Amino acid sequence: MRTPPVIDDPHILLVEPNLHSADTIQQSLAHGWPGSAHVHADGLWSAADSLARNNFDLILLNPELAGHDAEEVVMLLLQQARSTPVVVLTEGPQCASYVALGVQDCLAPADLDARTLCGAVRRAMVRQENAAVIEYRTGTLRKQKENLRRLIADNGDGMIVLDMDGRVAFANEAALALFGRGLVGSALGIPLEGGERSEVEFIGKGGRPVLADMRVMRTQWLGEDAFLVSLHEIGAAKAAVERLREETESADAAGHLKAQFLTNVSHELRAPLNAIIGMAELAQAGIHGEITNPVYARYLRHIAGSGEHLLRLINRLLEISRIDAGALEVRETILPLDDLLAPVIDEVADGMAAAGVAFGYEVDANVLV
Repeated sequence: MRTPPVIDDPHILLVEPNLHSADTIQQSLAHGWPGSAHVHADGLWSAADSLARNNFDLILLNPELAGHDAEEVVMLLLQQARSTPVVVLTEGPQCASYVALGVQDCLAPADLDARTLCGAVRRAMVRQENAAVIEYRTGTLRKQKENLRRLIADNGDGMIVLDMDGRVAFANEAALALFGRGLVGSALGIPLEGGERSEVEFIGKGGRPVLADMRVMRTQWLGEDAFLVSLHEIGAAKAAVERLREETESADAAGHLKAQFLTNVSHELRAPLNAIIGMAELAQAGIHGEITNPVYARYLRHIAGSGEHLLRLINRLLEISRIDAGALEVRETILPLDDLLAPVIDEVADGMAAAGVAFGYEVDANVLV
């Protein structure tokens, strides 16, 4: 039964000075792994040249090369092969030192049948693949931790890392600006958890009272459980909101006083104004005798007209005060356009006539608004 390969067609470098042994190993590989490809090197320099020219999935190495120390050979090939797994063809106590240097396995030269050889090759490739995955994941985790540390350090809010005893393990510049440089290592206590925001007030750097929005979450820091506390200073923002509220209340109070003043003044003016208008209308009607002098008659018309005009202005002031108080009811209705324009024309007609301006208008009686 053949051992299933990790790679369908592995490319293997065989470093073996003995040509007979090399031929035996290649036959075993071809029998146990028909798709494998083999390159034979009989010395250190030919092996180094093959590694420089090709990419291999595995190296089978007999370190007993003439003119070289066996351990030195292993070290040199490991250095050049980098991530390529190496299986050393040797046995004895030196195997432990080779594994310590970084080889994946040692295989006794007597155990070179197809099944044993291909099984050792497959295990070495699997271990190397697993080591590469672990190294990749470790590097990714290291990068994530570094990114987290950089994010915390560069954050504009105060960021504090507390250990499980409530001592400060790390504080960014924003936190040091709030508390002072002696913060790291000090005991702040265990914060409340939950992830929800809460307002906290404390005495900060220089005895300054600080109001902050605090949020706490569990995290890992340097491989240990920890609390990550963020502090966003809100004292200035809350003071601005309070000032805006006070200014709004002051503006509302001033508006209320203005409306009340307009209402009182309007009512005070309406009473004598109604009397003036009423007296002028009585005189025009000739209740106590007809006005025969045309000059006096014109005076009475001006008195009555000006009084009506002033009354309309006062009524508008009352409407403005009701609008400010929200007491004016708006109703939709349909009116002839002439009914809306006539009072306006009456108001401006006298002034235009006095200025010598001829004025006239015409409205279709069927136009409704």
